[in-house]
Amino acid sequence: MRGHRRQRFGFDYTQRVSAPLPDSPTQLVRRRRKDPFGLTALLAMGLLTALVATACGKSDSRGPAATDVASEDLLEVTPPPDLEQLDDVVREQFDRIYDAVRATKSAGGTGDPSAAADAWGTLGQWFHVYGYDESAELAYRNAQLLDPEEPRWYYFFGELAEDGGRIEDAETAYQRAADLAPRVAAPVLRLADLTLRQQDLDRAEGLYRQILVDHPGYPGALLGEARIALARNRPEDSLAPLEDLARRQPEASEVNYSLSLAWRQLGDDDKADGFLARLPEKNADQIPLDSGEPWDEELFAVDVGSRTLTRRGVRAAHRGEHLRAAVLLGRAVAADPEGPEERINYALALRGVGLWRDAAKELSEAIRLAGDRPELASKAHLEMGRLLMDRGRLEGAARQLEQAIDLDEASVAARTTLGKIRQRQGRLTDAADLYATVRTIRPDVEGVGFWYGALLLALGRRADATQAIEQDLETAPSRHPLELLLARNLATGEPGAPEAANLARARKLLAGAGPPDVLYAETAAMVAAGGGAFADAVAWQQAAIDTLEHLGLRPALHIARRRLVLYREGERCETPWEADERLIQAPVEPPPGQRPPPHETPS
Repeated sequence: MRGHRRQRFGFDYTQRVSAPLPDSPTQLVRRRRKDPFGLTALLAMGLLTALVATACGKSDSRGPAATDVASEDLLEVTPPPDLEQLDDVVREQFDRIYDAVRATKSAGGTGDPSAAADAWGTLGQWFHVYGYDESAELAYRNAQLLDPEEPRWYYFFGELAEDGGRIEDAETAYQRAADLAPRVAAPVLRLADLTLRQQDLDRAEGLYRQILVDHPGYPGALLGEARIALARNRPEDSLAPLEDLARRQPEASEVNYSLSLAWRQLGDDDKADGFLARLPEKNADQIPLDSGEPWDEELFAVDVGSRTLTRRGVRAAHRGEHLRAAVLLGRAVAADPEGPEERINYALALRGVGLWRDAAKELSEAIRLAGDRPELASKAHLEMGRLLMDRGRLEGAARQLEQAIDLDEASVAARTTLGKIRQRQGRLTDAADLYATVRTIRPDVEGVGFWYGALLLALGRRADATQAIEQDLETAPSRHPLELLLARNLATGEPGAPEAANLARARKLLAGAGPPDVLYAETAAMVAAGGGAFADAVAWQQAAIDTLEHLGLRPALHIARRRLVLYREGERCETPWEADERLIQAPVEPPPGQRPPPHETPS
């Protein structure tokens, strides 16, 4: 596939007031089609809107019949010079489309102008999606000459003009498309987004409202109205449309970013950070809002290259559509059989539908094809390790993960997964060492700080655990488990009653830990027993056991019941974390009169 220019989101995550507007949905759609997508094995969702590739045919708003145009009046368009560098399926696709154009040219004046316009328009779409913008414009102009009443060719031409910075040409083309297809929202949305980027807020607002009159709840127009409210520093007016969109499309990066801006402007940094945390780390993985426009879907359907099929397949897997993902990613492998990344993603989809042997074969082939590309080889070994771990083949999985780490020492995923295996094998020191390294590479990785502290406690290294937990509390994305782990350490201590200061702090941590779950309930029991309140300890421990019995978690029940016996005998628990204990955060119904106080942040 040709390397196309890429433009990034350009979001300013630190702005609180009058923040720069994020790109519109249509900008992201266009930029997506021009990217060298660079998908990752797990999180490569790409910049994608419509997934269902449905060719929509002509508009239903056509005017008079197409015009007769002499062949010599048409602009000359030649095949791309680097056609041989494209995927086989893409070259075959071009040959079919180009042959159809030549057939209409050879027919001369005896052919159907409308059919000729369609042939030229389809050729324009091919050039468009694969990044040959100049040739695409020429083909669209020919389609317009042959059929001046078909709105799609103006609409797609407008996209190219806008991408090229020719704003007046883009506005003219979008307006022409809107006039020819008044019932279609797409060209009006393009005009509105274009107007908004020029900071003409009043005109843009009028266009968005025009769309919403004809198409109530239209996603692109709702987002546009919200962005106008943010630009006017009226974040409270943006919340209703943004929250509506977030319910319908919770993965849409534009929506989550705009909600982050809104809450930051309103002064609630916690909520702002929460929505900001939903954005993928890589711009290539951002997911724009999907307005479901048939014209855009028609254009997307033209792109049958391996990267596009991979992008669609990964998006389907992200939505839980594993069978559809397997079909799309299998086609991607067929389109580019030498691509290791296509094989990795295909293997993930096969695993999703239970075909783990086939997945293992694809990963083995990906490892072979990766050759001297260590990053891709590391990803393939990582996924092979995860696959084997799921099948219970822990030693084989560990070997694969060790190879992944050898190829990419900074692979947090490989170290974390290997740490889980060492835990299951009872090799707690090895697991703790792996988590310690992850903490130095990425201290904000969810769960690693908790498990590092928990394993240190299980190993009896209380002082080291306290120091690590205190440090991780400063950077952890989720404080709740770490606070409870620290409370356990403070409330149990060495044999004999814990120091009053430690017990007081444990109670304060417990008070700020939020709604009760199993982790909370067992921690509350430890804190109660540490202070001699054994009746309360029994009540909290029994509440945890009730939930565990309902879940059917036998190993956790064994630990919980053993602790209950201690409390009934008037003894406190001296081990804050067991070697084989699990982190269970299922909700617990608190004992009568023991409901925790409202959430507060402990100092």
